[in-house]
Amino acid sequence: MVVNGLLKEDGNTAVANVNDSLYYNEDILKNLIKQELSYNEDTKTLYIGSGGNQKITKQTLAEQYGILYGGENYTSLEDADEDYHVGGELINDGFVFKGYSFLNNMALLNTDNQFTKIEFDIGKVDESTSSLEDGKLKIELNGEKKYQENIRADITTHHFEYDITDAKTLKFLLADSDSSFGVYNVIFTK
Repeated sequence: MVVNGLLKEDGNTAVANVNDSLYYNEDILKNLIKQELSYNEDTKTLYIGSGGNQKITKQTLAEQYGILYGGENYTSLEDADEDYHVGGELINDGFVFKGYSFLNNMALLNTDNQFTKIEFDIGKVDESTSSLEDGKLKIELNGEKKYQENIRADITTHHFEYDITDAKTLKFLLADSDSSFGVYNVIFTK
């Protein structure tokens, strides 16, 4: 019998879906890639193959806040004077755009060609006292507009993942909204 492309006797076919992220059993991944896998929890590194020379490393923004080097009308969650919440949940590992539709809201990150992917959540900050206005999130890689998303203020949170291979700099821009939005749970993949 075949289940999800794997023979049922080839291992546990358990898959967990948590907050729209899929988690696969280690045996499933080993069968799919036909190589050994190991994970070092201390360094947050996934090693592929028995040699251990191929690895996937994930790092949170909190582990390297120094790459968030500038911008306008944003607050880094590293040194925020107050706590911020989205949908009643405390947010971290990111930054908050202030709600000014007539000003530039931007955050600049120096990724220095170190990463292949970025993922993050974005949502209207509960502490925002201004109107409930949707916004546009624009992301530039190396000065060129690459991604754009319409962000609804009435949706608790949105999750995005983007390819940032060969990106030296990232620019996050929030436009067309008087609402404050938090960009949080920022994770980079090497």
